[in-house]
Amino acid sequence: MVSRRTTPPGEPGAERARGDRPSTPGLTYADRVTRPSEPGAERAPRERPSAPGLTYADRVTRPSEPGAERARGDRPSTSGLTYYGRHLLHHEPPDLYVVRLEGMLSPDEIRAMIADSRDFVAQAKYMLLLLDLRTHWAAPAETRKLVASIERRKAPRFMACLGGSFASRVMVSVGVRASNLFSPGGMMAAFFEDEGPARAWLYTQRRRMTGQGDAPP
Repeated sequence: MVSRRTTPPGEPGAERARGDRPSTPGLTYADRVTRPSEPGAERAPRERPSAPGLTYADRVTRPSEPGAERARGDRPSTSGLTYYGRHLLHHEPPDLYVVRLEGMLSPDEIRAMIADSRDFVAQAKYMLLLLDLRTHWAAPAETRKLVASIERRKAPRFMACLGGSFASRVMVSVGVRASNLFSPGGMMAAFFEDEGPARAWLYTQRRRMTGQGDAPP
């Protein structure tokens, strides 16, 4: 069974889970949440970068506590930040999925990711994927075979790959070619060293598909 969990900032275990992960706009990790009464509480919020899809709070307000509704207010939801074992899947509405791989990627973890994104995929006219390869990861033969054999809709798919070793890029390239051979619609992939250009490329694909601007919605 795949270990699936959602870890909003400040939950027990969040510090351990985030560890040495690199800073990623939209996926920013904090070592801890500073409570208002602690030294440095006023300083901490100013130092935190804006991160669509993540909420920073000086404290975590439980739903039953006074002010819970106000605390959540206009802040974006953290419910799209989900871990499958050590791998992360993050949905940035309306059309972007961010995937960060770490460690061995098993077939069961792939199946769980597919199951959780099935509703979005079924309705999408196109799909954008930011694949973060900057950590050490590996996919055994059975995982690669499963990925290549996944039945896909005709919706175009655009994947920006961030970082990664030569071997991991070769692995992804082979998977993309296999996907284009066995599935309709086709997948376009590009590789980048920095997240800014990777996202800019994805937003350009969004503009092509929707006729809207290439900035995030």
